[in-house]
Amino acid sequence: MWKFIIEAMDKEGKSVSENLELVVQHHKRSRTVNHEFTLHLHIEKKYDFASSVDWQLNVLDRLTRLYGDPDPSQFVVLSVVEKSGAVEFTWTNESLPHNICAKHEINRLYKVGN
Repeated sequence: MWKFIIEAMDKEGKSVSENLELVVQHHKRSRTVNHEFTLHLHIEKKYDFASSVDWQLNVLDRLTRLYGDPDPSQFVVLSVVEKSGAVEFTWTNESLPHNICAKHEINRLYKVGN
């Protein structure tokens, strides 16, 4: 928890302050991830993209099409790590249940890319 004092002052120098407590929590589903997928890739023409976010969104769009999803909302990107020109793109799929291990469905999704 972080504690802040927020202060506002008008042009006459009168001020008012308020305490602010900020609590950061993980998304509730991030604590119950029972699977994750990692794609190892090399981005060709990486510098043709304006920023790293642009090529990351491009990868996400291609994964969306590969899995036949209507949009990328079911993907939660857990990490994107660049190592010596290679990239590890790790995600989980929100369409899978979080309260059980849906092994058959996880294996089905895994086989799509193989």
